[in-house]
Amino acid sequence: MQELLASSTVRFFARDWSYLGDRDSLGAEIELATGIEPGEDAEKASVARKMSWLSHRQTTREEDMVYCMLGLFGVNMPLLYGEGPKAFHCLQEEIVRQTADLTIFCWWHSTEETGDFHPLLAPRPSTFRAAGGFFLRPKSRNIMVHTWSITTRGLSLSLPTIRTLSGAFIRLDDVQHKDTLPHESWVFLHVSS
Repeated sequence: MQELLASSTVRFFARDWSYLGDRDSLGAEIELATGIEPGEDAEKASVARKMSWLSHRQTTREEDMVYCMLGLFGVNMPLLYGEGPKAFHCLQEEIVRQTADLTIFCWWHSTEETGDFHPLLAPRPSTFRAAGGFFLRPKSRNIMVHTWSITTRGLSLSLPTIRTLSGAFIRLDDVQHKDTLPHESWVFLHVSS
């Protein structure tokens, strides 16, 4: 995936080495297979957008799905085969340590997957499948306005919270979805029930 985004020229060949086309001529097919739009700049993409690309990947080993994305997120972490889903959790922790991008919390799951428990970090890459439209509002890019960190007890953060009878919601003021207008309401994250 990194080669697809980083290289200035990419040519595709079939198994018999017959030429299929380049990134420009196969742009629609590449977007359909990966979710990456032609000419998209990976450095400007939000964490949720990059995770949505990861959600479409299939790998033989669970850890490989995580390790193939380290360069896109600009993080380093040990490659420990055998840790299974924990590798994805560790990737998210590293991203939280190095970025102020709140879109990392913009994932979706069903109650069958996690029950009534709503963790802030996603349980698996597939939960980001529909998150590709989330981005940080331009005024907030590269500005750390919230306090968050990884501690020995987990993720510690300070964000505006609204409590209701059905649970608590975190208001992600700096996050917007591409299908909403700039003046429309905030993105809310349900964190408990």
